[in-house]
Amino acid sequence: MKKTIDKFALLLFDFIAAIKGYRFVKVATEKEFNEANDIYNEEGFSFPEDLEDDVKKYKAGTINFIAYYRNEPVGMVRLADPRIINRAWEHYGVDKDGLHHEIQSLVVRKEYRDGAQFVMLGLVKKLYVYSIGQSIRSWSACGKTNVYMTMRRYCKKTAVIDIDFKSINHPVTQYLYANNIVETYFTMEVASFVPWEILKKYIKKTVKKWDIPGFIKERIAGVAILKSLSIQKN
Repeated sequence: MKKTIDKFALLLFDFIAAIKGYRFVKVATEKEFNEANDIYNEEGFSFPEDLEDDVKKYKAGTINFIAYYRNEPVGMVRLADPRIINRAWEHYGVDKDGLHHEIQSLVVRKEYRDGAQFVMLGLVKKLYVYSIGQSIRSWSACGKTNVYMTMRRYCKKTAVIDIDFKSINHPVTQYLYANNIVETYFTMEVASFVPWEILKKYIKKTVKKWDIPGFIKERIAGVAILKSLSIQKN
């Protein structure tokens, strides 16, 4: 029954996204690939020329996903295949056996970063569906602490691995550390990203933002919880 609920949550999220004017897709064309890169180049950060070749080889071993709002690209993310190149081991000294698929380059345009992080959730939802289909069991990510905290808001089973970035003797790592781009490294089991639970949290966070009386907010949140309990019982 849990899988049925999760499938329902994924469909409901897509329905909400369509109403809001969003769609999330796996990059399949050169146009989509270029649009994803444009978002990263505008909203992410750039590497010095002497490090570009090193970075490009890792980008070549990734699956890309992009978010659109009314056909305008507004966010992107990459999922690395550690069986091709294990960047985490080379850059951070962890995951030598390539057990985790690294989430890279998660970027959302500034004007689309709302409090509930809808675009981010849509991109991670695409990662989840793809990972389930490819039997990918776990993810990892490295970046700013606020990215980890945002992920943890929706998935408490997110584990931090302590890394002394300063001691990693790799030019890319040294550049990332010196510019405060990497602060934490964390892992997450794909199975711990539970679509139904995450959708409920998103709805609750959205309701809290509405400018309506508190008792109505509580009523809406209560109905959502009762419905979920009813579905689980059936």
